[in-house]
Amino acid sequence: MITIIAAIAENGAIGLDNKLLYWLPDDMRRFRQLTTGHTVIMGRHTWESLPKGALPNRRNIVLTRQNDYVAAGAEVFASLDEALATCRDDDAYVIGGASIYGQAMAHADRLCITRVHDTPTDADAFFPAIDDAEWHVAHEQRHEADERHAQAFTFIDYERHPLALFRYCPRCGSPRFAVNNGKSKRCDDCGFTYYFNPSAATVALIERQGTDGPEWLCVRRAKDPARGTLDLPGGFSDMYETSEQGVCREVKEETGLDVADVEFLFSMPNLYVYSGFTVHTIDMFYRCRVADTRTARAADDASEILWLRPADIDPDAFGLDSIRRGIRRLLGR
Repeated sequence: MITIIAAIAENGAIGLDNKLLYWLPDDMRRFRQLTTGHTVIMGRHTWESLPKGALPNRRNIVLTRQNDYVAAGAEVFASLDEALATCRDDDAYVIGGASIYGQAMAHADRLCITRVHDTPTDADAFFPAIDDAEWHVAHEQRHEADERHAQAFTFIDYERHPLALFRYCPRCGSPRFAVNNGKSKRCDDCGFTYYFNPSAATVALIERQGTDGPEWLCVRRAKDPARGTLDLPGGFSDMYETSEQGVCREVKEETGLDVADVEFLFSMPNLYVYSGFTVHTIDMFYRCRVADTRTARAADDASEILWLRPADIDPDAFGLDSIRRGIRRLLGR
């Protein structure tokens, strides 16, 4: 993981006369927490601005084109590429200055930015522009000004968008193919939306005991494809989560229910058409046990909650082909 870490004013300013513009104790504490135990990479000017030399408990790397440059307690490399080639087994943090930040933007996986809510008029060093088509905000936390901090600021963690390499709409070729959310981009011209997800979906079978016997929780689809038809709770697995975590999250989002236990049942291949684009998926069916079914409510992709007896269920009322096939299998038909 290659991370750029910086404190940036609203106008992009980061320094003046090789010095930081702000002294923010909580920002410095965050800097230490993130970088300790890892590699820090900096330019020569940043190295020479450190008041006590090498940062302790970190591998210090200094970049300079000066031959035979000596940096006590640090390793010296002539280029960022050379330095990064030695960091394959460790997280590396690029800590400045402006030219090194500019070089590192193409390599970085993450930006840990402290956005200082101030616009200084005196500055001679600026952070490169953060392209909204390349980066999305993964987390942010605001810190108000107080007796220890003269300026308010916000910690913002950016992650490189998984579709950053897709600069043009695959359907119409428009360059206005913009970030829609953390896992999709949408064309502002033709409306095509493309999601970058693991192509595996989850389906939840939730059962309760009704007055006339067992009942299955079904939902009515609130969105295309197959809007208005019946469905079982579920949806696509997200990045960085297991299929089991995905089915628990989807059940929570669509019904408000907390899953206590999951049991894998079977899988079904599926073709899922979204925004006119066919995605080959595999649907993972789970039996999900919940502690209390009384709080079920429709939300997100579900417009209605229905508890149906298996004997009353018509598989053809379910709009997605893999769900129809899965229902028939669950019913033993």
